[in-house]
Amino acid sequence: MKLKIILLLLSSYCFSQNSFKIQNLKPYFDESQFPEIIYEGNPKVAAKINTFLQLENLEHLPGMFKKHPFEKVAYDPENCCSSVAFYAWEKFKTPKNILSFSMEGVATGAYPEEFKIYKNFDIQTGNPIPMKEIFTSKGLLAVNKILNQKVKITITEYISQTKKDAKSETLNDEEKQYFSEQLSMYEECLEGIENNTMDYYSFCFSGDSIIFSRGRCSNHALRALDDLDVFLNAFRLSEVKKHLSAYGISLMEGRDSQFKSKALDWKMYKGKINSKYPITAVISEIYDDGILNMKYWYDKVKTPIDLQGYLRDGNFEMTELQYQESSQTTLPMALLRGKYSDGKLIGTWTNAETDEVLKFELEVY
Repeated sequence: MKLKIILLLLSSYCFSQNSFKIQNLKPYFDESQFPEIIYEGNPKVAAKINTFLQLENLEHLPGMFKKHPFEKVAYDPENCCSSVAFYAWEKFKTPKNILSFSMEGVATGAYPEEFKIYKNFDIQTGNPIPMKEIFTSKGLLAVNKILNQKVKITITEYISQTKKDAKSETLNDEEKQYFSEQLSMYEECLEGIENNTMDYYSFCFSGDSIIFSRGRCSNHALRALDDLDVFLNAFRLSEVKKHLSAYGISLMEGRDSQFKSKALDWKMYKGKINSKYPITAVISEIYDDGILNMKYWYDKVKTPIDLQGYLRDGNFEMTELQYQESSQTTLPMALLRGKYSDGKLIGTWTNAETDEVLKFELEVY
């Protein structure tokens, strides 16, 4: 019942707001549905959001495709054995400075797996909204503990009821086996759940609430046993306000904010290499150990280039790797080193083949 109420809460808030328009990305491929943001009031914000979305999920920049936007991820029997298809999205009603929506699809590798992901953007900047920005450090730990406990209680109560059901004398051998496998799955899922970090949870905004989603206990093979499925827990602003940062409060209360994040990740950057080659870069999540991934591209060419590296004590080092089909090996093509401070990445770009060294500077866009 609780799950149904939360799902109804989400669906009831699906309509256009904040003078944003979301439409299906064209041209279509099969029955694809992928959100494209239109915002006449601030085209820069719309362009940033579309870049974040398409770079992460479609592996190209907006408009940079040959036949259709899904060609890099769609199934191609001649070139790949895996694919991703997007078949639905849903926008939620939120406070005025938040854009929050879900995307659904299916990823196919060894087997097809349906997925539902949530995206949240600050309409004031066009940047993604990470959990670490809307909660204080202590608040995030507190919410993490509450969520783990709620999931633990849900599983524990289900196990308790299932054990009672499994004792019924009317059960046949097949039903007994079903209960046995189901109990084993949930008991294994329960182990260590109190130590789950927030990496286990995604979130979205809906109305005056924030809703957290945790993945199901089952793997693909055991999904038919998983009656609990995904865990959803909703909190109203009044319930989490004491755990929110000033920025988080302003977002959920629908107030404008002058908040400027000092974090390097979840940002877009613009600048130049050698003072004459304009480039743009996107950095997504930086992990607790400092490991990061960055994509950058020359504005004239608009072909994303992947970088892998780390950030430690304000110093970063990232390597551009390129797969060589002839030798079937990955080779370093360039090395970026430097410092991050006050929203700027300043350092050197070194060609791995010629040792040519060029200066570069990027600033938050």
